[in-house]
Amino acid sequence: MTEDDLRALVREELAAGKARIPHARFLMGLTVALLAAFAVVSCIVLLNNYDGLTKGGVIQTWINLAFGSATFWLGSSMAGKQVKP
Repeated sequence: MTEDDLRALVREELAAGKARIPHARFLMGLTVALLAAFAVVSCIVLLNNYDGLTKGGVIQTWINLAFGSATFWLGSSMAGKQVKP
């Protein structure tokens, strides 16, 4: 299968409304569960008397998650568009 054939297939699936992410509900559920679990652990660490290094690590993890989410959102919203100079 050539690249042109693959692109044509994707266009057909998008036009027919068949394009979807496999196991999307499972992936979303797992993501929500992991974020909720990390939020609980973060609250425990930040509200209890843990050392500054541990608190800083938890806060930095949330900052990295925010930057990663924003970067993913920005990249996916461009949808493969190329900026011409």
